[in-house]
Amino acid sequence: NGNFVWKFLTNGANGSGPEFEKNTLYFGSTDGYIYSVDSEKGNSKWKARTLGKIGHSSPLIHKDNLFICDYISDATSTAGHLYCLDKQGTMKWNFRTDNVIVATPLIYKEIAFIGSWDGYLYAISLKRRELLWKFRTLFEKLNFDVSAASRHIETEEEKSKEIFSVWKPEISIQT
Repeated sequence: NGNFVWKFLTNGANGSGPEFEKNTLYFGSTDGYIYSVDSEKGNSKWKARTLGKIGHSSPLIHKDNLFICDYISDATSTAGHLYCLDKQGTMKWNFRTDNVIVATPLIYKEIAFIGSWDGYLYAISLKRRELLWKFRTLFEKLNFDVSAASRHIETEEEKSKEIFSVWKPEISIQT
């Protein structure tokens, strides 16, 4: 009916879109945590720490796991990670790229696909937890100001703390 039911506060902007399963809401925050919240009452079930901030990457549920990406962009380094957690918040493994990841991963035939600001599209085997291949895109790292882009992301996320704005990749199989 449009009435306010509950709210859940984090210590960062919530640019990550939510994912639902069995009365559980999963989402990430720029405070560096992935959250699991009871979708009916708004109570925290668990939170898991990542190495960076979670921008516009939404959790992806695949079988018994959650996948989400983060980013690190500061004066000392830039990096992005793909994380695999179980649904109780235990970190199972992660994969690191050489620059920021802000998009949601895509999984097809037990392969995770992620794009990074390092200019590569990555294919990671979920079974072996290792890189299968990476493809150099037309993205030209030398002509891209990562610091300016990161500042822009943080400014926009700060402006939209309570708005979910995400892009979720989808597979279209042509027959």
